[in-house]
This record gives sequence, C-alpha cells and structure tokens, in this order.
Amino acid sequence: MKILLCSFLLLAPPLLHAQDFVEVPFPVEEEQVFDGVSVGSISFADVDGDNDQDLLITGQTYGGERIAKLYRNDGKGNFSTAQKSSIEGVGFCSVAFADVDGDDDQDLLITGIQNNGQDVSKLYRNDGKGELSEVGNTPFKSVRIGSIAFADVDGDNDQDLLITGWNSVSDRIAKLYRNDGKGEFVEVQNTPFEGVYGGSVAFADVDGDDDQDLLITGQKSNRERISKLYRNNGKGEFSEVQNTLFEKVEASSVAFADVDGDNDQDLLITGQKDVGERISKLYRNNGKGEFSEVGNTPFEAISDGSIAFADVDGDNNQDLLIAGLTVSTGENITKLYRNVGGENFFEVQGTPFTAIHNSSIAFADVDGDNDQDLVIAGYSSGTKTYITKLYLNTLNTSTSDEIESIATNSFLSLFPNPSEGSVALSYDTEQGGEASVSIIDLIGITRIQKDVKLLLGQNIIPLDCSGLPSGVYLVELKGGDRSVSTTLIILPAYN
Repeated sequence: MKILLCSFLLLAPPLLHAQDFVEVPFPVEEEQVFDGVSVGSISFADVDGDNDQDLLITGQTYGGERIAKLYRNDGKGNFSTAQKSSIEGVGFCSVAFADVDGDDDQDLLITGIQNNGQDVSKLYRNDGKGELSEVGNTPFKSVRIGSIAFADVDGDNDQDLLITGWNSVSDRIAKLYRNDGKGEFVEVQNTPFEGVYGGSVAFADVDGDDDQDLLITGQKSNRERISKLYRNNGKGEFSEVQNTLFEKVEASSVAFADVDGDNDQDLLITGQKDVGERISKLYRNNGKGEFSEVGNTPFEAISDGSIAFADVDGDNNQDLLIAGLTVSTGENITKLYRNVGGENFFEVQGTPFTAIHNSSIAFADVDGDNDQDLVIAGYSSGTKTYITKLYLNTLNTSTSDEIESIATNSFLSLFPNPSEGSVALSYDTEQGGEASVSIIDLIGITRIQKDVKLLLGQNIIPLDCSGLPSGVYLVELKGGDRSVSTTLIILPAYN
C-alpha cells in the first residue's frame, strides 16, 4: 500500500469559488437606498407583524451625522423608510430587538452617542404596528462604544438585559437588568462582571443545563483586555469560569454557534490582543462548557469588525462571515468561510462583498425564499467612504429539478485526500439540479451512495467515509447521462 500511496498527489484544500450572493444595485433616486454608516449597528426584526424582516440602521454617516433609520420590508426584499420613526440617531452604538413586555412584538434598545454629544441607553416600545415610542424613566446607564444582549437569564420566560460600554460619568460598565415580564427593569446588584468598553457580549447555554451563560470581552478601566466566561446557575446568578483559554481582546466581536454538529455551542472570538496584534480564533466546546482552541483555521485575524454565523448554502452547517481590519496589510476584509462539516472551514473566493471595518453585519431572509441574505455596513478603505449594502443569496433561485448532463470537463476534487474519514467533494456546475454521489471500491461494489442537490456555481458536499476500511476508492458524481469521477484514498485509523 505504501507504493500505491506514493503514486497519488496529496491534494491541499482548495479555496472555494462561489456566486451565492449578488449585490442589490439600488438606483440613486430610489427611496430605499440605505444610508452608508460606520461605527454603527444594524439589526433585522419583524417590527410590523407582517412576517418579513424589517431593518434598522444606526451609525455615523460620512458627513458626520448620527442616524437611526428604520426600513420596512414589503416581503420581497424591497425596503422603504418608515416615515414616522421617533428613534434618535446614534453613533458608536449597539442595538437589539426583543419582546420585553410579552405582547408578541419586537421592542428595541439602543445605546450610543447622539448628535448633541450625549450618551444614551434608550428603550423603545413597539405598538405591534412598527410604531416605536421611547419608554421614560428606565434604569439603564447611558453608554457609548458598548455592547448589549437580551436573554432570559433567570428562567421566568421574559427577556433580561446586559449592557456594557463607556459612560462619561461612571467610566466602563457591565450591568445586568432583570425584567419583570412587563418591560419594567431593575438593576441586579453585586454581579461579578467587570466593566468594559470596545468589546462584545453574547449569551449561550455552553454547558447544556438549559440556562443562559455569558461571555464578555473588552477593555477595562486600567486598559487591561479581558475575555471572561460566566456560568449561570439557572437563577440569573453568575460566577466566573476560571482558567479559560480565551485570548484577551478589545475592539472585539464574539459569536456562539454549533460549528461541528455535536449539539453544543462553540465560540469564535476576534479582536485586538495587543498593539498591532489581532486574532480570529475558534474554540471547540466539549458540551460541558470547557473550550479548547481549534488549530489551523483559515480565518484572517481582525479587529474593529463584526462576525456572524449562518447556514448560507443550505447544508445545515454554520458558515461564517468576517468583516474588519486585518493584521497583515492593515486593510479591510469581508470574507465568507464555508463550513463543510466537522468544524472544517474553507474561504469562498469571488464573493461580491465590499471590504469594510468599523462594521456591522446581519443575516436574514429578506425576500422570503428560505435562504440567508446579508446586509453589511462600515468604512470601505477602497472607496474611502461609508457604505451599507444588501446582498441577496441566490441559493434557491434554481428552477431545474434534474440535471440534463454533468459537464465532463469540470474538475471534481476531494479534500482532504488521502483522508481518515470525513471528506468534502468540490464541484463547479453551470446548472443546478438533482445528482448522485457514489463511492465504489476496487472490485466494483458501491459502498456509499448519496443523492444530492447541486446549486449553480461551486458545490461543497460533505461525505462521511468513517465506516470504510483503508484503501483506494472511486468517487463518482452522476447527473443525467454523464458522470465525472476521481480517486479517494482512505488511510488506516491510528489511535
């Protein structure tokens, strides 16, 4: 077998090419042109109860004005400005929607700095029709350069709130507010949280006990950077988890997702760990809330950015978008990484996304075709201006049910190859439709067969070969009256 193995080239994982997204070219005279913003925050929510995703854009325009604009969606991805919005414009801000008063509509919290220079933390109550009115006399500390997140921390079926950021009176804060179910909040005293700004916060059940734990990153008042995990006891009482492996960062972004399909929440952290040193690190959860760093990821290190997980290609894996300021060149990036299963990510080439930093990004199905579309906002060093752009996902635009014929001149590749079990098949097609993948041994027996739906452009198909003995196999992709094939080597499993 050693002689046979030497006759094959080891194939490195390719950069994936795709045309999954198209930028929506809004005409300049159209009302729905989004204001370009930086140091802002964007968020989708169905604010008017018509079962589509409306959009809030906040931040600072290139002319220096701080805005907060709500755009209503007609269900087809066409947006128009909400004319009666009373939301105050902010920059260096954070926004989050949640039903805080239990009336089945999306209320809104905004933090940031207004045009008059004052810091704010404002709650807006939704009347169910998308009309948002400010709630007076809330207990929230006013902050800028912060992060906010809603979660039911005490198990009483309402949305509690965490706010971090810089307050001009009390410096950096990290405050938890408990909701009484009617949208009335009280500050929780004596929490273990350290005040930060320039950071990010996220709730997730990291240890599988059905309550919401918490991660906080950012810079403390002594300029020390932190990345701290706090475990919830189910009553909204938190304790710091000691000796975690997380890099300490500011100018950061964090996101939880189950990237390896084992039903627990893994973690990605980006940000600046030291002057000129940025990171983008993935941490694997063992299901008990104990994390280990995943090595050799393809993610470019960034700070001053934004990250978001979403299944962009419909394969039930969490893909990743990263936008921010890079280490290597000091330039902006906006990069999509496709998850092919087993925490294996590969960069997608040829995306139409504008590179940005001081950014905010958000996925949602804006046009009702059951795939994840994208809005990005931030500073583009390429155009030297602020942008906000909508990209429609073309995943579900193919109408062909059956491929007439596989193109025999298209390249079929496998990675990794040789493999110890998990393999991803890469194939580019100009026609979407139904096909099949077969893995055949050297005596002609089909060991694995899988029906697949090919999409326009690059297709990445995960294959579980863990049950195959070591050896050489033929992998065949068949559609219509033609097929393409390549050789797969399964290595012996070493314990």
